[in-house]
Amino acid sequence: PDVQIWRGTPVPPVHMPLDPTPERERIAGGVWWNGPVWTILRNGPQFVRQVLDWGQDDEIRFIRTDVARPVWLAAISEARPGQLSRGAYVLWSMALGLAERGMDCDWPRDAHVRDIAPLSGATRADLYERHRRHHERCLAEL
Repeated sequence: PDVQIWRGTPVPPVHMPLDPTPERERIAGGVWWNGPVWTILRNGPQFVRQVLDWGQDDEIRFIRTDVARPVWLAAISEARPGQLSRGAYVLWSMALGLAERGMDCDWPRDAHVRDIAPLSGATRADLYERHRRHHERCLAEL
């Protein structure tokens, strides 16, 4: 249904909806807390962004093969600051061929909670090393 608010909380509009499957519903239940799982599965690109930010590694691997490429492309190309972490935006832009390695992302560095909160106490050297290892691991899995 074309519902804009679920029990007082805004929900994403219908856009490239995904059919509910047991695995998609399980994953959606873990990354979406603004209503029932159907409210996020009816917007495929937003579902992908939620999983990229809040999903576990195995959940990201699952949707990488389960969700069609056009939905992934829409998820990244339509993303705006605050909808997806800066790191996920840069990584998946490169992985999907939407950007070159070393791209310059003009998003604010603190537009999304995942951009700064987990590493707020790390040193600059730690951050660079973590970033390098993460990129190597993710690109090796593609």
